[in-house]
Amino acid sequence: ESLHAFSTFFFSSGGSFVYLEMIGEMKNPNEFPKSFLVGLIVMFIIYSFIATVSYYYLGDSTDSYLLNVFGSGVTDQVASVFLAVHVTVSFILIQQVWFGVWFGLVWFGLV
Repeated sequence: ESLHAFSTFFFSSGGSFVYLEMIGEMKNPNEFPKSFLVGLIVMFIIYSFIATVSYYYLGDSTDSYLLNVFGSGVTDQVASVFLAVHVTVSFILIQQVWFGVWFGLVWFGLV
C-alpha cells in the first residue's frame, strides 16, 4: 500500500520539468504563475466532478481505474482512443523538451 502511494506521488510530479519549457516559450514569462493557477483550478474542477459523479452512481464499488467501469463497448473504445491520443501527444511534447536539452548541450559542446 505504501509503495503504491509512493509511486503515485512520484508519477504525478513526473511532468514538472516541462514547466521550464513552457515558461521559456511564453511571451511574458511573468504570467506563468497565473496560467498555472488557472490550469490547476480547471483540473481540480474536472477531477472533482468525475470523482463525485462516479462515487454518486457507483459508491464503494467504484474501480480505482475508472475505465474498467465502462466494461467493453463503444464507451470503453472511445475512452481508450482519447487516452491513447493523450499519451501520444504527451510523449511528443516531452520528446521536444529532451531534444531541446540535448541539442543545447551538443551545440555548446557539453556532450
